[in-house]
Amino acid sequence: ISEAAIQAAIDSGKKVVFLPDKKSYAISSTIDVTDKEVDFNWAVLKYSGPVAVKAKGTYVGFTTLSADCIGQDYITVSNSERIEVGAILVLSDTGYKFSEERSYYHNGGVFTVTRKSGDNIYVSPSIEFTQYAGTTVYIYSPATAALKNIGGIESANENEVEDCGILLFACKNAVVDGFRGVNNSYMGLSVSFCVNTHIRNLNAESNLNRFSQTPGNNYLVAVGPSSYTYVSDSFAVSEWHAYTCGGAFTLGDLPENSGAKSVPAQYMYVERCVFLRSAASEQYMLLDHGNGYKSFIRDSTIQGIGICNGGVIENVSATFPGNEPIRLWGSSRPDVCK
Repeated sequence: ISEAAIQAAIDSGKKVVFLPDKKSYAISSTIDVTDKEVDFNWAVLKYSGPVAVKAKGTYVGFTTLSADCIGQDYITVSNSERIEVGAILVLSDTGYKFSEERSYYHNGGVFTVTRKSGDNIYVSPSIEFTQYAGTTVYIYSPATAALKNIGGIESANENEVEDCGILLFACKNAVVDGFRGVNNSYMGLSVSFCVNTHIRNLNAESNLNRFSQTPGNNYLVAVGPSSYTYVSDSFAVSEWHAYTCGGAFTLGDLPENSGAKSVPAQYMYVERCVFLRSAASEQYMLLDHGNGYKSFIRDSTIQGIGICNGGVIENVSATFPGNEPIRLWGSSRPDVCK
């Protein structure tokens, strides 16, 4: 079965793509699952990059903030004509910004439009940290996707930094339920510019999750600029990072010179997960790069947590022989972890 046949089946509206269980399929172009519900029946996709499977919203345009804002549930923009209720807004300065207010964090954020009143745009989440007049506001019309039972993703382009197995970009209410890992890809699952994403039943205990990029910052799940991302009921054993959040990674068609990589992830939830490392690894299994707003890590066993942002750690077993089990970065970061 070719990728053209798989794509045709998806485009026909079928919710289940019946592929023989655990069989591998070589694909040379990206499978587009935008606004689709697809059950991959545990098939393994071998791709030549840069993206095997994608769901992607539409870039609409941009405007700018016309006033500083903080501690409120709306922003004021210079032109609201292209902003619709339900749109995803990405606030970003034009470069990396060190914020004394949130040590090691960057300004910006990803928001959903809840209502409009003239040039006042009401958003969720609310504006917790200062956003400055002149900041660019990128506008996306969101897509969605529901993906189930992905047997694995294998990249033929070893060591390609931008390789990504599954890309969710500018999506709302997307779900990935059942994913058995990735091989050779820099990112197994990349979530960027998304809102309310649910990732569950990740089970990467086979050799599919053995990354071969050296030196390595490889990620089974990489959450870039997004808000409200939930990872639950998952298990991974990895030589590299099992899971990361914090806004360090974006893929897809970004507006030129957007500086979008400075945008943080907001409100991460990790619950009922077991992330273990192989004996040879010295990597943290949950690494928050530090430019997020808050992380909530609960009821989990994680071999090594690196976290730079505010948040809550409850009922978590974190062991890391020879190193700190939980490492907190940022000298002026508010000490709100427990």
